[in-house]
Amino acid sequence: MADEQFENVQLVGRRVPDFQMNADDQGRKVQTELPGTYEYGFMFGKKFHAVGSFHAGNVLRADGSHVEPNDEHPADDAESQG
Repeated sequence: MADEQFENVQLVGRRVPDFQMNADDQGRKVQTELPGTYEYGFMFGKKFHAVGSFHAGNVLRADGSHVEPNDEHPADDAESQG
């Protein structure tokens, strides 16, 4: 019989921001926020356990808002599958 102790596991994701240093017009170093990566995994209790990650630039902007999908090139295009 299966052990019931894992019934409260949650699948979650989180954005991990990234930064790069650039020079502005006056030559000063400025920090520029990048989309970073998106980690997905599960919560067990209050601890996050990462399963994998991907580059967040295709789905999130640097400020964390969602990127609208490009309707001209759907991801599940039937021509590309066969």
